[in-house]
Amino acid sequence: MKKIFLLLMMLPILALAQDDMYFDKLKPKSAKETFPEIRLPFDNGRIAYTGVVIVDSVKMKELFVRAKEWTALTFNSAQDVIQMDDKEAGKLIIKAIDKVNISSKSLGMENITTYSLYFTLNLTFKDNKYKYELNNFRVMLAPSKEIPHPDETLVENTYQSYHKYCCEQKRDYWVNKSMLRLWADILRNVDESAKIIIDELKIAVEKPSNGKNDW
Repeated sequence: MKKIFLLLMMLPILALAQDDMYFDKLKPKSAKETFPEIRLPFDNGRIAYTGVVIVDSVKMKELFVRAKEWTALTFNSAQDVIQMDDKEAGKLIIKAIDKVNISSKSLGMENITTYSLYFTLNLTFKDNKYKYELNNFRVMLAPSKEIPHPDETLVENTYQSYHKYCCEQKRDYWVNKSMLRLWADILRNVDESAKIIIDELKIAVEKPSNGKNDW
């Protein structure tokens, strides 16, 4: 009788434990457990990729010409993207747009999200060196039924939102995984695009300009 009494006393405790385990399984994992931490470089509160590159024995104007040739080859319309072109002062400012398509699946259906990535590239030249500053990143989603008139958004805002709900979130918070995936894709694309642009710029500026064709 004593054993039966103890067992009856323990039944509510066991039931509660099972309920806790059941509801724990229903809880979504925190975004931190599902999505990676993404870090981008900042300068004075803005996302910025900056650096100084040494190019020995090359005058300022030659470096400028090389960079301008690279701009014409890299972007569809150099006239549209070049905002400042001062060879004498050694200043070149480029504002460009990159169209990005992101593919995702939901309920077995493939969805394509399209957005525009805007950025500014500031180049300053001196004899034997130049400085690049890649910043002012902004995104704008393509119009859709849900958002017919999307607003332009600073990538810094996307960065802060992603880290707030991904890296600081507690387990008992519900998350919109689709939105987090989009934010993560945008941040990764910014980082990848910036590094590609910088690498291509460095390679181009290392090479002598074409100059005049004698043929």
